[in-house]
Amino acid sequence: MKRYATVIGYECLFKCPPDEWQLPPVVVGHIAGIMELEGLVFDRSRFALLLHDALEKRRKKAEETMIETKLGDVVKIVLEELEVSDHSLNQRIIEVAASYYTGHSCARQGAVELLKRLKKDMKVGLVCNVPLGIPHSIVASQIRDAGMDNAIDDLQFSTEMGMRRPHARQFRYSLSNLNADPSECAAITGITGDRDTLRKLSFADIFVIDGQNAGSGKQAAALNELNSAL
Repeated sequence: MKRYATVIGYECLFKCPPDEWQLPPVVVGHIAGIMELEGLVFDRSRFALLLHDALEKRRKKAEETMIETKLGDVVKIVLEELEVSDHSLNQRIIEVAASYYTGHSCARQGAVELLKRLKKDMKVGLVCNVPLGIPHSIVASQIRDAGMDNAIDDLQFSTEMGMRRPHARQFRYSLSNLNADPSECAAITGITGDRDTLRKLSFADIFVIDGQNAGSGKQAAALNELNSAL
């Protein structure tokens, strides 16, 4: 099969923490410790609850409207509830969350090989629902460090677009930047809800693999099968 371009979902290439919506208690405790070192006096349990609730509201908003909310905006709400107005503290909290994410995610087996195979024959776009709403620069660095950047012609991030897939915006922008007609393109996604979006956009070929829940062995087999098919 020869196609002009392939647009692939980030979750197909990277294995991320099982819960992309919440931070584990150990990370929340670390953040609380940093705040205490800054001289802030607050109730740790209340802080943990405020952060959990704010992140949960982000999740529900995304599921109901597909609107993305950046982690920095979530943290700002929590700090305001604690009557803290320290921008540098907001940034440090984001850095801790991003460090947790990068420390618990990695490129999937076969992902780099698939991208290089695709790049030989067509243009490649990558669309990313950014985990936790962390700065997209963190994800871009991860992609570069994995040796994938040279095989990708266009990158789209939910935190830049303001919308999360299955909203069509990331796909539309990627197609536009690739100067590609969807009727001449393939799409690979690990989000089941993308299927209807991709059909409405008239992609020629649509591959949906379990990028979020599959074990590494199953994921590697799926990527190898795609490598052969494409």
